[in-house]
Amino acid sequence: MTASGRDTLTDADGVFTIGDLKPGEHVILLDEKTLPEKSRAPSEPTAVYTLAGRQTGDVNIAVVAVAATVKRFK
Repeated sequence: MTASGRDTLTDADGVFTIGDLKPGEHVILLDEKTLPEKSRAPSEPTAVYTLAGRQTGDVNIAVVAVAATVKRFK
């Protein structure tokens, strides 16, 4: 989803398309409820810059792995 409210889904490989964005900067946000277990969105938002009449590709948003919780017993 963009900060302006445009949303999309990814395919099984995480590839997504958001069409008809106005030229300029767009912030991409991840819905953590849809991420794989034991992962979270990056702490910094991802900004994408679009140009009029051009496609913007190769935007990579790294999902952060959450370390396993270790339980210690006395």
